[in-house]
Amino acid sequence: HKDDSKYKEAFLNLMDDLTVSKSVKSGDISSEVSDEYVKQLIQKEYLHDTTVLIVLIGPKTKCRKHVDWEISGALNFKVGDSYAGLLGLKLPEHDDYGTGSTTHYKIPDRLADNFKSGYAIIRDYTTDRKKLQEYIELAFKNRKINFKVLKNIFNMSNKTYGYRRMHLAMKKLGFKQNEKIVRKRMKILDLKCEIRQNKRKNNNNKEMNSKCTNYLNFCAFLYKEQKTL
Repeated sequence: HKDDSKYKEAFLNLMDDLTVSKSVKSGDISSEVSDEYVKQLIQKEYLHDTTVLIVLIGPKTKCRKHVDWEISGALNFKVGDSYAGLLGLKLPEHDDYGTGSTTHYKIPDRLADNFKSGYAIIRDYTTDRKKLQEYIELAFKNRKINFKVLKNIFNMSNKTYGYRRMHLAMKKLGFKQNEKIVRKRMKILDLKCEIRQNKRKNNNNKEMNSKCTNYLNFCAFLYKEQKTL
């Protein structure tokens, strides 16, 4: 956002040897093309080799659809069986800056979901180069904790999600992987869905016997008996 451009320029000047700006600048993409085309272009052309995506979080960042597309693009499956790390930096104008906490509805939804799952890192913006480097390295290491994210989602579902619902939950976060990979990793982590079936009850609220008499076989037996007589 143009209101946050001064922080972006300051960050790039401070970390120019470690970071590369992948931001879409005004005029880079024609305004006449569709949103879907812009989304694909951002994900394939601008973010295909991202290792850590850094999101500067200002007061209006949560409203920007392009930020959501950038996060989704950074979480495309990467070479080396890993995804881009996610680092959010709260700017001084943000309500949560300096509070030590993060209000989920005041940051982009996809970033909030990844933060709740334990994948994304969110810190206050700083001009301390050493601290920024530590934040980036921490987000980079989180690229390898896809298993941890799976486990967190499974526990948040009270152990009721099978691999299909786990796949949908991961897709909502932005992780693009097929159901077979999710199923394989759940098997490695021994994540088994616990389904508790309610016992059937009759009109008097008494438990019904699960075994029922097989009247068909009984009738067939009587029919055969009568036929032999």
